[in-house]
Amino acid sequence: MNLQCALRRSSRNKLGMILVLLVLQCAALHGQQKKPAKSNEELAKELNNDKRYPFEDLLQAKPGAVANAKKIYALTSDPELKQRLASILISIGVKDQIYREYLERAARKALADETPWPTQFNEKNEKSWDPVFLEWCKKKELNPVTILEKAYYEIPNPWYFLAASGDPAFYDLFIEGLHSHNRMIAGTAAQGLAKLQDVRAIEPLIAAGRQSLAEARFGIGESLLYFSDPKAQAAAEEFINTTDKTLLETLRRESKEKGVKGLFQW
Repeated sequence: MNLQCALRRSSRNKLGMILVLLVLQCAALHGQQKKPAKSNEELAKELNNDKRYPFEDLLQAKPGAVANAKKIYALTSDPELKQRLASILISIGVKDQIYREYLERAARKALADETPWPTQFNEKNEKSWDPVFLEWCKKKELNPVTILEKAYYEIPNPWYFLAASGDPAFYDLFIEGLHSHNRMIAGTAAQGLAKLQDVRAIEPLIAAGRQSLAEARFGIGESLLYFSDPKAQAAAEEFINTTDKTLLETLRRESKEKGVKGLFQW
């Protein structure tokens, strides 16, 4: 084989290698392009499950856990998760207005809900369906049992996160909540005031308790146990008003032993 032929063969071999490498590179790029990017919700879920940042670290306001919670809040569109994170962040001292505004919007939306309260009590304290509620469900072709569950648990849920935040900025909103026709909202608003430990709330709590019925009245009474003022304690006993004095004493003891930290998860 002469030198010229050898050079031509060497060039063809190099060209072949280059073509093979180009094909492999294109295939790799094509594979990368076909792989879809993770959605914000997927990224939020990954961060939420990151074991490097346990819940306890967030409650202790450790910087890494706080930064992780903020990222999750920004990524997720899940209303309950956003409310939970906003509530926790405010409770540990992160006072960014974005978290306050989100909690307030959700709470006000719940407060504006017009679903009638499902139940009533007679003079013997016997519970039954409220005819107004049943008629309302009938007109809208709704299942009363389903709507009852919604009224008790789903609608007032934003108020749990609002109250658990312990933010004094929500004082006036809690006072509004005391007068909600949704008795679970009224009771949770009372708990929010108890957590604040603002003595200005004692008189509004007592006034609301005397105008409230059943679940709300009991919830307001329980919240008043967390105030040491004798008027608050007397009103609490009036509103809880149970023949089972053991229950009252248990609630009173727990309020003293755990303090307002026992009201919520954070």
